[in-house]
Amino acid sequence: MIVALGLAGPVAAADTLDGTRGELREQRHEIRITMYPGHATLVVRRTMLNPGERHDQAVYHLNVPEGAVAVGLRTRGLLHGRPAWFAGELMEAEAAAAKYQELTGRGGYYPKDPALLSWRSQDELALQVFPLPPGENKTVEYTLALPTEWEGGRHVLALPRLGLDDPRPDIVVRAASQGDSLWVDGRPFPDGGAMAWPENLVASERACTSRQRSCGAKSTGDELLIELQPRAAPLLGGRMAVQPFAPGGVLVHYQVEAAPRLSRVPARASIVVLLDDSRSMDEGEQAAGGDAIGAVLRRLPDAQVAVLAFARKVTPVYPGFRPSVLARQAIEAYERRRDNGSRIDDALRRADELLSRTPAGRPRRVYLLTDLLARKALDPLTLRAALRRSGAVVHVGQIQQGSPELTPDQDGPWATLARASGGLLWTGSAGGAVKDDDEMARIYEEWVRPTRLYDFGVKGPAAQARVDDDGPDPAHDRATLDEGESVSFLGITREPPVNVQAWGELWSRRVRITVAPDPIEARVWSALVFGSDVMHGLSEREMMVLAMRGRAVSPVTSYLAIEPGVRPSTEGLVEGEGSGGGGTGEGTIGLGGLNTIGSGRTYDHRAFLREAVASAWKECGGHGPVTVHIETTLTEVVDVPMVRITGKGSASCLEEAIWRLELPSPFDAVHETWEIGV
Repeated sequence: MIVALGLAGPVAAADTLDGTRGELREQRHEIRITMYPGHATLVVRRTMLNPGERHDQAVYHLNVPEGAVAVGLRTRGLLHGRPAWFAGELMEAEAAAAKYQELTGRGGYYPKDPALLSWRSQDELALQVFPLPPGENKTVEYTLALPTEWEGGRHVLALPRLGLDDPRPDIVVRAASQGDSLWVDGRPFPDGGAMAWPENLVASERACTSRQRSCGAKSTGDELLIELQPRAAPLLGGRMAVQPFAPGGVLVHYQVEAAPRLSRVPARASIVVLLDDSRSMDEGEQAAGGDAIGAVLRRLPDAQVAVLAFARKVTPVYPGFRPSVLARQAIEAYERRRDNGSRIDDALRRADELLSRTPAGRPRRVYLLTDLLARKALDPLTLRAALRRSGAVVHVGQIQQGSPELTPDQDGPWATLARASGGLLWTGSAGGAVKDDDEMARIYEEWVRPTRLYDFGVKGPAAQARVDDDGPDPAHDRATLDEGESVSFLGITREPPVNVQAWGELWSRRVRITVAPDPIEARVWSALVFGSDVMHGLSEREMMVLAMRGRAVSPVTSYLAIEPGVRPSTEGLVEGEGSGGGGTGEGTIGLGGLNTIGSGRTYDHRAFLREAVASAWKECGGHGPVTVHIETTLTEVVDVPMVRITGKGSASCLEEAIWRLELPSPFDAVHETWEIGV
């Protein structure tokens, strides 16, 4: 796909053009951009006019984009009377400068017409062209290479304004691989088509998914965003460059990229929502859980949903399954009872039974919203069998009230239970005083589909101190990798690594890749290193090896393009008019226990329970001693594992009375076991 566009708008010039003998004019500036995975090339063509009466030298000072390096030079002239391009040769910088000075001077040798592209700094290059005949055009072409960033699942090039005030450059953008698509300033280009760029750059937000953190990225009036979107991308992909340049010195670059979308929203899912209706769940937690599951169901409009509330017993909020929108309405309207007992095991078994009867082949999910405060006898690891019939993915959520947030918890038996099903145990928050539906949708997208890799890690080389004083790249320590994002490393190692390995988990499904060195990447990064801070850790000898491998202009290399020509000997540049390499003349270019209530009095929890049991025993018509064991979680009776009577009366009546007991707020221990005798 190729798209042509023109850039316009009032901006400051990035480059300068001077003539050694007089004023020169640029007639045309063209840039052909090719987008590759990980880098881009800019083939820049400049056409100049000499309106004067004598041959002249053109001297460009070129401000290059951040990270860019020059990797080619050509000059256009005549060969046997016909137009032809003459490619430049990469040479040692001082030798190229001396040769240019020789070729542009006067003497008895056969004259040649050269162009010299040399280094001034990482931000600036110098281009000298001689001669420009009076009243004629002269065209030269140089090539820049620069890295792109992987953002939002696209290779992004942020291109600043280039060239002079007038003329502004005409730009052609193409994708290196057929089938990949291009975006410019947040707008897609039609395949195989061309479109004229507007008079002025218009800042516009990039199209993106609700999970992509690069949402809202946009160009400014002085910068153009060019994006390459691959036709297909693996869940985890990457590239690696390994280039030895000296004994004990190896340039290494790698980048590991997560796909633009790590998963899809499941279609026609069968879902069971389990709402903890026990007394240990306060109203804020119950409301937050409802808000969280509401955000999930809004993203699953074609799902069929059953909703069960559970405490000591499991109760359907409505019979069977309903469409997602009706389920959401029922959850919002449900009046919580907040009873004793947290029969999570019974709720999971009931969910498994319901889902096992849904159509085969459809995604099956269970969302368990609870505080996980249950009886001590309940072992989550024994509940795996409760989910085997349906094979449902189970997400367990402990959701508090507050600004939207969601984090997986990998520890403990409940996490193990969820992971065994393919799901996760989550802690988070939702709702709060101000509800932000967009933020809720973004955060809780993770309950709809996996949007990031957890437990993400990279096993790769670490940089030497002479290049990176802070040690290994932060990529080695990252715990997550969002879809559409990447981690990368550029540095010097003592030994060439065999490969780089990266891994992570989609929910609880393991993903792993191995990235091997690529010789094409090695050549590209041998050049791109001169646009990075790593360059400053190289000696001149080491620079020379890498510059020659990458065919790049550097502090030690320059391009010299020579075309055959027969100039009048009087038109050579005399000393002081300008030369290549050293000096300060015009046109010259150089080189670069217990709780308390009331007024401090300790609340007697045991006395409260003893009185309550005695009262219940009396109401049940009991006579004689009785001993009961009671488990509590906060203000909830979570289990009555034993009732032992030695007199007369109904043990079941007493047990039921204890289950109906309402504990006061001083019962705030997360878990407590009581033995009460009356």
